[in-house]
Amino acid sequence: MNPVVKTAFFHEVGHLIAREINLKHFGVMGATKEIRLYPSKFSGRYDGETIPEVPEGEDPQKSTVSVAEKLAVIPYGCYIEAIYLERDFEICFSPDNSGGRDLVDGWSGLKEKAADTKALYQYIKDHFNNLKESGCFKELLKIDVEQYLIETEKENYIIDLEKLRKIIAEFLLRHEEIYLPFVESIRGFLPRANDKNK
Repeated sequence: MNPVVKTAFFHEVGHLIAREINLKHFGVMGATKEIRLYPSKFSGRYDGETIPEVPEGEDPQKSTVSVAEKLAVIPYGCYIEAIYLERDFEICFSPDNSGGRDLVDGWSGLKEKAADTKALYQYIKDHFNNLKESGCFKELLKIDVEQYLIETEKENYIIDLEKLRKIIAEFLLRHEEIYLPFVESIRGFLPRANDKNK
């Protein structure tokens, strides 16, 4: 298995974890319909894309989301990726360069809604260090990635979400006690009027 595909897989699993817990507890961001992995326009790596479920008759460009939950989802991909690669979090995610893929995914705009962006970013980094020290993702990193990928065309894949959800279900239940306070702490950095993004 191409190691950059595995890296992209674990990155997207991180986002999925956050999105699934957000949907269950906050009813925001919608269900995940599909996750695609494909060669990046940047040579030598893969990118991922989450396709949300869109209820019939609703605008696919409009989703119910609040800033706190979105800010929690964005770094979760880099959390697992950095732990998998045994690298520093900021190699994947940094507000000061364009090397972090998730900057393009909305961090730059959303962080401006925080009262103290430096303190928020430090909190996001501290949370990474806590996750790393806890070893809570170790079981996820044992996943046999090839068993959860469906090749749609040469070097392009979708993740078998039905199979993946089954294997991560118990992890999600345990991880709620870590993730939910994380979201609430992020909410504390946001002026009350800014914790909506509709």
